[in-house]
Amino acid sequence: FGIKIEGNKNSDELAKKFAPWFLRRRQDVLGVQKLPPEMMYLDSAAGELARLRSETHDLLTDAIASQIERASPELAEKLLANVEDKVRMRLLRLTGMAKVMPLVDALREELGSGLDKVVVWAWHTGVVEALHGELKEFEPAIVCGATEQRKRVAEVDRFQRDKDCRVFIGQIRAAGVGLDLS
Repeated sequence: FGIKIEGNKNSDELAKKFAPWFLRRRQDVLGVQKLPPEMMYLDSAAGELARLRSETHDLLTDAIASQIERASPELAEKLLANVEDKVRMRLLRLTGMAKVMPLVDALREELGSGLDKVVVWAWHTGVVEALHGELKEFEPAIVCGATEQRKRVAEVDRFQRDKDCRVFIGQIRAAGVGLDLS
C-alpha cells in the first residue's frame, strides 16, 4: 500500500535549509552534567508480598490447567508461554504497587529533612497514579502516557520553576527520553 521510502539523499542540503530554525548541541558542549541515579532499596510489607503470591497464583486456575492438558503439545506450549507472560507482567505490576508505600514513606522522610526536589520513575500507570495520590502534599508534576504533549511541557516547566512542586513522577515510556529536568 502506498510508496515505501527507504534511506535518504541530499541530507546535507536539507540540514542547511533547516539550519535557521534548528540548533543542535551535544550535552558536553552545553555543559549539562548527568547526575548518577541513586538506588533505594525498599522493604515491602509481608502482607503485600503474600497478596502478590495469591494474586499470581489465581492466574493459574484449574481451567487453564485443563486447557493445557487437553491441548496438543504445540498448543500447550503456546498456552504455557502466554500464561508465563501474564504471570510475569502481573508480578511486575504488583511488585511496583507493593513498593509504593515504602517509597512514599522514604520520600516524605527525605523531603522533610531538607531535600529540595526529587524525580521518581515508574513503569506502570497504576504505580504512577498511586504515587501521585500519596504525594499530593508535594504537588507532584506527572508525565505519563495519558498526558497530552502540551501538558507535558507545562508539567516539566512547573517542576523546574515552582518551589512548591517538589516531586516529578515520570512514566518511563512517556518521559524516559528527551526531557531535561535539570
